[in-house]
Order: sequence, then structure tokens, then C-alpha cells
Amino acid sequence: MPKKDLSNKKPAQKPQKLRDIKRVVRRMYHVLDQSVGRGANYVDTPTWLGCQEMERIEDVRSFPYFAHPLTENSIGVMQVPVGAAEHFVVNGRESHVPMATLECGVVAGASYAAKLCKPYGGFTAKVYENVVTAQIRYDYMPSNEIARSFADRINADSAEVIRIAMTSADPVFATMRNRGGGLIGYVAHVERNECAVIVNVTINALEAMGANLATRMAEAIDILIGASLNRGKATAVIVTNADQGPLVHVVAHWRMEDIGRRVAMSIERLCEWAAADPTRATTHNKGLLNGLLAAALAAGQDVPAIAAAAAFQMTGGKTDVQPLTTFTRKKGMIVGELSMRIPLGTVGGGTRHRASYVCRRIMCGEDKDVTVKNLAAVIGSAALASNFASLRMLADEGVLAALDRLRKK
Repeated sequence: MPKKDLSNKKPAQKPQKLRDIKRVVRRMYHVLDQSVGRGANYVDTPTWLGCQEMERIEDVRSFPYFAHPLTENSIGVMQVPVGAAEHFVVNGRESHVPMATLECGVVAGASYAAKLCKPYGGFTAKVYENVVTAQIRYDYMPSNEIARSFADRINADSAEVIRIAMTSADPVFATMRNRGGGLIGYVAHVERNECAVIVNVTINALEAMGANLATRMAEAIDILIGASLNRGKATAVIVTNADQGPLVHVVAHWRMEDIGRRVAMSIERLCEWAAADPTRATTHNKGLLNGLLAAALAAGQDVPAIAAAAAFQMTGGKTDVQPLTTFTRKKGMIVGELSMRIPLGTVGGGTRHRASYVCRRIMCGEDKDVTVKNLAAVIGSAALASNFASLRMLADEGVLAALDRLRKK
């Protein structure tokens, strides 16, 4: 049987959006090269990026000086490879997920996981309010009884203090109140085994990551409590990363026939192992963090805050590490679920980085759609996909063999 002539066969075309993303990145490097005097061929920019977005990209002409507002003693920038994970469908919307990572296989693994669940609805994400908590600590109580009495007085006066705060012209309260967020409330309790009182102040941070905002608001609450109860300033006022960011719940379905029933059964058993063994749970969660932190870094988020929040949730506030995802077999499908708080923001901090703005646009679409809830849905889906990919590698050919195969591609 004669062989077919494949000499004129055209290579498979990448999706239009992914080609456009690559053109944007090449355009950014073109501007950088011009700024340092190397020069480069001009690259057209995609039509889906408007003038405002291009102005942000063009602003990197000030390289390396654009790093100055983001750090101290700036000496330049360190480039991290950014790959765009494909095939994501999040709440019915197709998306690419930029990931900044030095680890081989993370982008390819997440893309493959997203491709396998795409025919069955992709990722369904529910995102709740962006709640942030700050803490006020009062020390130097002579006894536990006095500490409990002081905590009771703080709680009794909370309604009046909150009323004053909500009607105050102080910019700390007024700015967030006018945007529909701000102070939710606070509760005082006595620290265990110590003569100290802790006040947990909760706020709705809206589109901000909220760490500095919550701390400022708690400092203002401390002043109001001091005026109400005739007491001096607190020992410390600081945000807590334990209860920070919107709660994200992501669900996806993979068909067992697509990955093999043996592999599907092994994935479920690996999850049971992680639930029973804190040592295994730590590495199980590392597979989730591969995608979570890579997508968060690309989007200009506070990666240490996300890692700290994840570490707290892994223990559930206790001692043993628990997995943040579950994968179970149901009616011929593998059902993966993730539920965790992810501290995110679309304003302030590292979100001012020009490249991170473009990455958030790639994730969420139109400028008006770049919100904390949409960003959390996409990044949470990337985390679940990354976790599924790592478990599939482990359950099938083994992690090292899978990574070797990916490197050869």
C-alpha cells in the first residue's frame, strides 16, 4: 500500500486566542528590547487589546525603573517563564490561564486536565465575599476574670462602636463604605491560657487583597474602643492570613474511561491516603500549589499571603495536615472538588505590574470582568486541574517518567 504524501500537509494551527496571547508577549519584549537599545522587529498587536491595555504594555519602556514602586533598593527584575494553560472552561466561559513557573510539566499537566473535563462542563466555581480579618490584641490583664470582663464590655459596646464607624467621615471607613464594602463587625474573646483579649475585626475588602486595608480599619476600631472603654492603645494590630480572601469552591468531572479505570481507582486511593496520612497530604497539596501559586504570581498577587492562607487551611487550625482537594468515583466519573480561601485582589500591591494586568485580562476577558470573584474562579480551577494532573501522573506512569516525556515534547 503506497504511503501518503505528507510533504504539503500544514502543521496544526494553534487556537486564535493563544496565538494572540503569544503576539502580546512578543510585543512586550519588543518594547523592552527597544528600551535597552537592542532593537527588534515590529510585532502587530491583537485587536482584542484596546488602546488602554497597549498603553500599559508600552509603559514597560521605563524598564528597569518600573520595578521601583514594587520593591526597595531595586537593581532590576528577574524574569520567570510564563506559559498559558489551554482548554479551560470556567463557569461556561473559555479561558487561558497564564502561569509563571520554573517547574516543567505544570502548564502541560493543567492543560491536559482541563482538556479532559472540558466535554463535561469544565470547572464550576462558586466564589463568596472577599472577607478579610484583622486582629487587635490587648495584654497586661491581671487575671483571666478581668480579661473576660473586658472582652464582654467590648462585645457589649460593639453595636455603638460600629454605628460610629459606619457614619464616620474618616476616609478609612468612608471610602470603602461608599464602594459598598468596609466594616462587617468584630468579636472579642479571651486568649487561651493567657490573660489577654483578642478582637477579630472582619471587613468586606471588595476588589482589594485587603491586608493593609483591614489593618488600618482595625487600628481605627482600636481607637474607638479605647475612647469607649477609657483604655490605652492595643499591644498589636495586624491582619491575619488565616481568614483572608474569598472562599472558593470548585468542582470538575472527568470521565473514568478517558483516563482508565485502574488510574481512576488509584487516584481515589491516593486521596484516601492523603486524608489519613499528614506526610502524604503535604505532597498532595503541593500538586495543588503548583497551579495555584503559578497562576497567582502571573496575576500579580501576594503569593506569600496565599501560601500562608493555604498552610493554615491544610491543618484546619489544628496540627495534622489535611488535603485541600478530594477526588471520588461517582457513576463512571471522577469528581474533583476544591474548597479554600484564596487572598486575591485586582487593585493595589503587585497588581500594578503591567504584565500582571495583561495576564488578568487573559484570564478574565474584558476589563469590566476582571473582578476578584472571576479571578478566584479561574485560579481555583487552575489549582484543581494542577492537582488532578499530578495525581494522574502518579497513578499512571509515575511522576518522573511523565515529566521526562513532557520534556521530550
